[in-house]
Amino acid sequence: MTPALFRAARLCAGALVLLLAAAVPAAAQKLGQGADDGIETWRVVAALALCLGLAVAGAYAIRLRFGTLPPLLANLRGARQLKLIESLRLGPQSDLHVVECDGQRMLVASSPAGVAILDKLSATPPIPGTAAAP
Repeated sequence: MTPALFRAARLCAGALVLLLAAAVPAAAQKLGQGADDGIETWRVVAALALCLGLAVAGAYAIRLRFGTLPPLLANLRGARQLKLIESLRLGPQSDLHVVECDGQRMLVASSPAGVAILDKLSATPPIPGTAAAP
């Protein structure tokens, strides 16, 4: 055993002894006996309400930032003119996107070389299961 490994083992053993010594049960009071702990119920309820309120506010802030707001709050952001309809990864660095801008849908390809509009699509999507006319 190398000296460094021996020192590390001794340090771990010492830490284990300290943890076991700290785990000795302390003198505990039975519930309802002894001195008042000084925490009122209204403070616990208020702290819980505050934490829940902060969690809900944080969730809505994240949803507002990333654009997944419920319909009731969607008009906070204002009218959007650009919308990503669908995206497909073709390779490690190339993607195909269907983008809607002012009611017009476009097929857009992106790669490290740049971005190109491949086709302008109809505004209404085709019904699944129906064949397109030749």
